[in-house]
Amino acid sequence: MSIKIKQALPFLVASSLLAIMMTSREVQATSTSLQTKIAGNKTYNIYKKVSKKGVKHKVTTTSPFKYAHLQSRSYVRTKHGTYWYLYANGRGLGWVNQNFFARNKINVVKSVSLVKNSADRGYNTADAVNYVTDRTGSVVDLYKVWISQPTVSSATAGTTRVLYQYNGRSAESHVTVRSNSKEGIAKPIVAAQTNAGPTSTTWVKRTGGSFKIQKKAHTYVGTSGMTLKTAFFQPNILSLAGSPDTQVGLIPEGMTYADGWMTTSLYSTSNNANQPFAWGHLASYRLSAFDSKFDAQYIPTDDLSFSKFKKYSENIKVSPYIRLGHGQAIGSTTQYIYVVANYNKAGNPRWSNEILRIRKSDMLIDKIWTFKVAASKAKYPRYFHNVTVVDDFTMIGLFHNSKKHKYEFWKISRLGDSFTASQMGQTANDLITNSAQVQGFTYDQANRVFYIAFNDHIFKLAEDGSFISMNKFNTKREFEGIAIKNGQLIVNMAQRAELMQASN
Repeated sequence: MSIKIKQALPFLVASSLLAIMMTSREVQATSTSLQTKIAGNKTYNIYKKVSKKGVKHKVTTTSPFKYAHLQSRSYVRTKHGTYWYLYANGRGLGWVNQNFFARNKINVVKSVSLVKNSADRGYNTADAVNYVTDRTGSVVDLYKVWISQPTVSSATAGTTRVLYQYNGRSAESHVTVRSNSKEGIAKPIVAAQTNAGPTSTTWVKRTGGSFKIQKKAHTYVGTSGMTLKTAFFQPNILSLAGSPDTQVGLIPEGMTYADGWMTTSLYSTSNNANQPFAWGHLASYRLSAFDSKFDAQYIPTDDLSFSKFKKYSENIKVSPYIRLGHGQAIGSTTQYIYVVANYNKAGNPRWSNEILRIRKSDMLIDKIWTFKVAASKAKYPRYFHNVTVVDDFTMIGLFHNSKKHKYEFWKISRLGDSFTASQMGQTANDLITNSAQVQGFTYDQANRVFYIAFNDHIFKLAEDGSFISMNKFNTKREFEGIAIKNGQLIVNMAQRAELMQASN
């Protein structure tokens, strides 16, 4: 995906700049570069005005914004402490005491479990970092953090203690390589699929869509009767504009839904999502909390009433800047979000697949595993660009066997820290013949069918891979993830991010 971003972030900072200028008349504020802040555990008041004597005119408290994306770029020292001008999800709020932030903290994943794999490129120990903050509660660039070793090899079984240090504080992570080198090797299905169905071609470069505020819902009708209707427009961005680590959005890549929450992976540019070790943010929305399908577009602006902004912010959670890979291989359950942090431009290397488990409660990674899948022998690997999650112990990987012109469905099960694999089914053809990347993959457990999305195409397939239907659309917009919500297919689209409800 290649998208020009010029002029795609309208009205992000003008109103917030005005607000800070108005409040700063009371006392001269010290400006800084744009900082990402991490909330601490206590609730503090937010004030409209600040002076050397202190603060006045309470606006609200920090409670609704505990899991928002927090930023600041100015502070004032007073007799009663240091106060920072706080932005939440891109909107200016007011002045808050520095003690609100999580200061001098290092948050890392305590336990990492790797499959034994001598062909792997090595586990990047920075992947375990959720955040590191300085004495003011600002997130520190990772290059400033001392890590005892940059990678851990998975060639030899054993446990490695990895240390993380910054500004006199330290944390540690224990990385264990499991002993079974044959883990994940399974017999493939030999019998060919006979119910092939049709193939199609699709465009590979975006030609439609707009980042502008949308005031009308959309309806798209597929060639086999499936209808896509607007369910929820998302914000272009949930922050002030900035560097990739401070900016949340503009580019969505994957989407998942479970237990009322829709989660999407976000990157500042499409190029950032296409790197070998890509990092980004996750944003989760409790869909039932929004009064209108249009409202969320206005979250980083002053166009929403403040009461609505608070209500919506209480029902949005944003992760820190974490390792996500391309962000398409994402799934969720009631308690967790799972991301297989892959490299989307890799073909089929013998690398291990890295999966991160993120708590939905606070959007922090709490566990990392790697697993591998191979068909009969290790020299026939299955590196997954797309997965869907069934439950906390089961996921299904989609593998494109381009040499044999078919897609394979692999069930991957976890017992403790170990993984087993078995092939469920396979298609009889490539579905799309001009090598277009899969844009979404999900499993309808109740009806035991798969959906695979390409740009402007959605295929419905049985568990064994046999063809059921194909719907071709004319949206001229990229699909960016699909999922099942209350037994029905939902589709996320780009430019601007728009969740669609499917009916057939």
